[in-house]
Amino acid sequence: MNTKPETITDTENEAKPTKVESKTELTRKRRERVWTMLQRRATYRFIAYQLKTNLSMIQRDVAYIFEHPEEFGTPKKENLKTINQALLDSCIRSLSANAANGDVPSIKAIREIVQEENKMFGLYEADKIDANISGNVTSNLDLSKLTVDELELLKELRSKMDA
Repeated sequence: MNTKPETITDTENEAKPTKVESKTELTRKRRERVWTMLQRRATYRFIAYQLKTNLSMIQRDVAYIFEHPEEFGTPKKENLKTINQALLDSCIRSLSANAANGDVPSIKAIREIVQEENKMFGLYEADKIDANISGNVTSNLDLSKLTVDELELLKELRSKMDA
């Protein structure tokens, strides 16, 4: 008599089919984990690494999540914002090392990405030119709301631009 115990996969650590869970159920659980990680601003590569799968699988899962937001409890607009924010954050992380070393194109790219994020979340207020005084560009940036790291980066960028 073959009395082999049924094995159940711990989908928090591994997403491999077992006798108990169907492939469709595992796909649904993987997509839920992908969505959760996207909401935490994880990159596609990090998600693929954590789920022990390839990057193209994650890209297909993200496309599915975007096409079927009702399955994940989010409206389509919010879904798009989360995905876009994760992508923009990934770009900033990849450019930050070069920007810290004074690479001007990377600094400009980061600035443009931050402006796009601000537009996406309705935080964008166009720079205004004060023609009455000196024609300088002024911004409504509230420095008190920046983190210490952001202030240090601004200070560092300013010193490199002045040099």
